[in-house]
Amino acid sequence: AEGAEALAHALALPAESSTSGTVVDLAEVTFADSSFLHTLLAARSRHQKSGIPLVLAEVTPLLQHLLDLTDVARAFTVTQTVPTATETVHARKSSTRRQ
Repeated sequence: AEGAEALAHALALPAESSTSGTVVDLAEVTFADSSFLHTLLAARSRHQKSGIPLVLAEVTPLLQHLLDLTDVARAFTVTQTVPTATETVHARKSSTRRQ
């Protein structure tokens, strides 16, 4: 749960967030459990409510298996690289501003 707590702290949105989006680089994840997954889902929910894109990047095979097994993979936008995730965030934020 310690890793999930650190992740939750890192993904917390300030009350008046001016961020264009959040990229979560998961390349170094070697362990993920239900707490980790819950933290990602909670962050996704907060981001959606705030209209801020959240993109997962470099998801490890272990984490991808967990996302698939729990049927939540489709809840996230996942990219293979951090630069692609960053481009995705900027594109989504731009399209949100136009609406």
